[in-house]
Amino acid sequence: MGADQDGAGWCAVFTNPASEDAVAARLRRDGLRTFLPKYRKILRGIRIVSGRRVRTKGPGEIVLRPLFSRYLFVELYPEQGWHGIATAPGVARLVMHTRDVGSPPALIHPEVIEAIREAVDRGDFDQARQTAPMRVDLKRMLDAGEQPRVKINGHDIIGELLALDDQNRAAVLVELFNRPMVTRVDAGPLTVVVSD
Repeated sequence: MGADQDGAGWCAVFTNPASEDAVAARLRRDGLRTFLPKYRKILRGIRIVSGRRVRTKGPGEIVLRPLFSRYLFVELYPEQGWHGIATAPGVARLVMHTRDVGSPPALIHPEVIEAIREAVDRGDFDQARQTAPMRVDLKRMLDAGEQPRVKINGHDIIGELLALDDQNRAAVLVELFNRPMVTRVDAGPLTVVVSD
């Protein structure tokens, strides 16, 4: 985590519920560079018609959902003020460096944002694609009461496997912004990390 050699980095913006798109659009209009990572999800048995959900007997509608619910990222430079971001309509708060009053936003290194962007572009988080065969090895570990440490999709993100659903999606506990967070990913490319 942190900034690059120019001091630039990305801060995490925590929005009001279902406000990610509106906040990102507002901040872009204000001249800021934003990144709102999204994944594709199939709404099974539902089509969207004139903005309303309608039940159907088909595969359903593919929609885009925020990868990190209520979060988006904004690029910051050292000389740039951040109070305008924190007070923008729809913003609940910024993720700060510490909990102390007057603390600046925590900066995420651009390489981390680029790794997330590449994974999103590859569709690593999409739920609208064919699932790989069930990971029987992971299922056995969970059934035996183990919670193995896994590496997510070939990145340097390591977490604790909590669950595996019938669509081969894994719930993995990771630490993000120095806080525990559960993320759901395709179990196919997970790699079990062997402890020393």
